[in-house]
Amino acid sequence: MVLHSYASGFESIFLPCDTLIIDGDTIYIEKDEVLLPQDSILPSAPKLGRIPKHFFSAGASFGLNATIPYFELASGEYSLLHDFLGTKRTPAFNMLAYTDLAARFLTIRGPAGNIELSLATSMCLNKVKAAYTSLKNPSQILADSILSFEASEGELLMQYFTVTEPPDIGEVDSLYPQLVQSMLQYSSIETAAKLRATLNRGNNAVRYFLESGIIKRFISLQPSSNNLFLVNESGKWTSIKTEDLQGINMLVPHFAAGAELKLPSSSTTDGSFFTLGAQLNVSIPLSMLSRTSNLSIQTGSVSLAICGRYHF
Repeated sequence: MVLHSYASGFESIFLPCDTLIIDGDTIYIEKDEVLLPQDSILPSAPKLGRIPKHFFSAGASFGLNATIPYFELASGEYSLLHDFLGTKRTPAFNMLAYTDLAARFLTIRGPAGNIELSLATSMCLNKVKAAYTSLKNPSQILADSILSFEASEGELLMQYFTVTEPPDIGEVDSLYPQLVQSMLQYSSIETAAKLRATLNRGNNAVRYFLESGIIKRFISLQPSSNNLFLVNESGKWTSIKTEDLQGINMLVPHFAAGAELKLPSSSTTDGSFFTLGAQLNVSIPLSMLSRTSNLSIQTGSVSLAICGRYHF
């Protein structure tokens, strides 16, 4: 057996000699020591890359909001002037802006890609609007002897009795009171708690997401000088002052769907990246906006926004 010294970083392997006897002759088979680098006889350790972080995202969005109003009267005796004239109701539009912050808490791997679940919160500056028809000069319908109101090609036709000679001798006259289109406007500060599900398909730059949650709206009425008028065909009418239509803080459901594109060359060494996308938000069913003894107003909303997010 031959002994060999070894240098640092190498391991010696000592193997005994084998003996072979053929026809009375003894043959010694000597196994020499083999010097191998120590690292070459150990399994290679796996290389651990840095796990990407980007569990959080922060974003800012700007867009267009549409309010869908619904007016309901407490009594069937009157009709809102806007509806009495047969004026079509259309959504009222305004700009909105909001920021959001989300934290991913679960990733589900599937054949179509990874589904990332996140909890998100946001704050939004918005408006709630509702159009209505009013009278430019309410004194025109202060006559004591109104006989009837009629809708005539989008105008209000008032027929009234004018006394010419006492006692009660007179004539029936007609008048078209001047109308004006007005808007109930409420400023809205909105906070939301949402669950976001994002489909991340690996190397695909486009990410799709869905959101669902609850929005708390803090409503504040903006002043308006034009009252709301309720009329009927018999010539009776009443009015509601706009300052009586103070907003009710609303708790409304929230649903959203959107897509975002991972911006080229936006990734950093720690895995952070930027996205730019679009999001459709819907708040339905209708929620109570304001209520008086004669009238209640409910609204829903739809908005489309451009959103940019930083994932870190």
